[in-house]
Amino acid sequence: MGKPIKKIFTPIDTEVERVGKAVLDAAFKVHTVLGPGLLESVYETTLAYEVRKSGMSVATQVAVPIT
Repeated sequence: MGKPIKKIFTPIDTEVERVGKAVLDAAFKVHTVLGPGLLESVYETTLAYEVRKSGMSVATQVAVPIT
């Protein structure tokens, strides 16, 4: 089959890592507390609340141009 391909990864920027961790932590908390089966708007609101509690700003339902 040949030699395995060696993949080289660059480290994730610390700010990107911090934001990603905060969002994932908030998402796990929301899912653990609320569980499945609610409307998407409930999860959106509670996730935004949890992320804001970690000190970050959050924008929801942002318009995205599509061309």
